[in-house]
Amino acid sequence: MRIRDKLLSGFFLMSLVAVAIGGISYCRLKEVVGPLQNDIPQSIESMRELDHLDRQVQLMRYDAEVLFNCAQNYVSSQNVWWKERYYAFKAQLDTVLADVVSRNVGESAATFKQIQAEYEQMADLQAEVIKTVDNKEDIEAEEILKDRNYWENKGRFENLIDAYFSQRGSQYEQAFESSVVLIKITAQKGDLILKNSLMLILLWLVVIIIVSLLIGMIITDTIAGPIEQLTQFTKKIGQGDFSKQVRIESKDEVGALAGAFNKMLKDLGEYREKLVRNEKLAAMGKLAGIIGHEIRNPLTGIANSVYFLKMKLGKNADEKVLKHLNIMESEVANAETVIEDTLDFAREKDPVLEETGIAIVLEKALGRKAIPENIRLTRDIPADLPPVNVDAPQMMRVFYNLIWNAIQAMADGGELNIKVSVDQRADEGDVIAVAFIDSGSGISPENLKKIFEPLFTTKAKGTGLGLSVCQDIVKAHRGTLEVQSQAPHGTTFTVRLPAALNTGG
Repeated sequence: MRIRDKLLSGFFLMSLVAVAIGGISYCRLKEVVGPLQNDIPQSIESMRELDHLDRQVQLMRYDAEVLFNCAQNYVSSQNVWWKERYYAFKAQLDTVLADVVSRNVGESAATFKQIQAEYEQMADLQAEVIKTVDNKEDIEAEEILKDRNYWENKGRFENLIDAYFSQRGSQYEQAFESSVVLIKITAQKGDLILKNSLMLILLWLVVIIIVSLLIGMIITDTIAGPIEQLTQFTKKIGQGDFSKQVRIESKDEVGALAGAFNKMLKDLGEYREKLVRNEKLAAMGKLAGIIGHEIRNPLTGIANSVYFLKMKLGKNADEKVLKHLNIMESEVANAETVIEDTLDFAREKDPVLEETGIAIVLEKALGRKAIPENIRLTRDIPADLPPVNVDAPQMMRVFYNLIWNAIQAMADGGELNIKVSVDQRADEGDVIAVAFIDSGSGISPENLKKIFEPLFTTKAKGTGLGLSVCQDIVKAHRGTLEVQSQAPHGTTFTVRLPAALNTGG
């Protein structure tokens, strides 16, 4: 029964004074509902927009570093692949910059126009470098890269990006603090409403007969009680405690208010966590650029040197030397995987979907590296599977990570079974399920809850980013990544993807 209906039931037995009291209490109650349903959600939406813009700027930072590395590598290697990669990333960065500049006004637009101007100067110099290399003028190209103006231009671009993130951090804090202040004001207003309502009810009980007293007690229990509960919770929220939920089961306005209150608590808690995550991503983005510049190039040189030595030595190579060369090659590949995990975690890349067979993607993932001899691999892959719409390189990376996670869990040997099946669901259509079942030591219940959290790992080596990246990729494909494990009886990771017919393929 609605609050208004409860009051009307009592109005037949009470005086016109009771009508005024009920009307005033109802109107004042709406003053508490307004901020919770309008002002606070608007503040949360503002933080969501800031988060999207941060991801765009993070992508700008990464693309600019890739362009810088591509230009340098093209000069040193004259490999056309670096030139093609340069123009691919330049097109992406041009699009992101144009979008960011067009969607911002005021001081933000001016900042991004400065970033765009510095980038265009740097891109012009890089284009001149590529053109000079194409004309076989290698020395002139190296002189451009060593020129002070080029490095000062790059430094100004990076400083503008850093200045943006410093300014954006304060805007996040202001948006979050404004939400907390608004909650405190709402708590004070609710407390005042409660006190006024209780005083009116007490005066009413003195005047009205025993029947009115009973009705007043019912109204107090059904209205003032939940409002008092909400008031106590808003005070806790004002102190920064977002861990609890309001438990009001009534089907009236107070119940609706409690529902809106609980949703607001959940959203604020999520965005506080997201604020911390964004700060990590900002640091991770800067670290990714340093890794790409300082580590990837030397690793490429090491890999090329190993390949040259193996080719030079040929079949007559000493077995011990060949063994150590293979170890170097394997460790370089592992280091490349760590770099890729770090870069994939720091950047947001939408999948480019193409129709393909899931078995083809699986075979490519298995072909990236030989399965150890002490691991028995079995496949259960039907021949008549429906196609899927996926970004093949991204999904191959997911399958590769899950395969090698399983192999690492079976250090002493075991069995890895890859099973593919089709689940037919009335609400979703066909779903392709790819299960990776290992006979390893399994995952403990406490670790199972944190297995997809960024930077969490139980391995002696590893970044703790692989499974987090895999989950993000699968979600971007409208799929799910699930894990089941009961130590020490092995682990099953299952990737579920909609069939092509369900995704418009």
